[in-house]
Amino acid sequence: MLDPVVMCYRGKVSLLYFRADAALAGPEVYKFLEDDGFKYAIPLPANSVLQESIGYLHKRPVGRPPIEVWRYHASSATRRNAGR
Repeated sequence: MLDPVVMCYRGKVSLLYFRADAALAGPEVYKFLEDDGFKYAIPLPANSVLQESIGYLHKRPVGRPPIEVWRYHASSATRRNAGR
């Protein structure tokens, strides 16, 4: 399915980027793109383990929204977040 797209751009552009939705996520697609020198952005498909581990990030704080911007950082390896 990706062969025609890759062949269309091969040799015509110097930087190759591919963006897709989670429906195309899979090891075979990643390998195909990497073998042809593409950089890519493909989100992981949702799964219960991932959703459970990041669920606390989806909850809004109670009360009025703050004036300043809050930035949260999280890692899937730990359940910590750095607020503000």
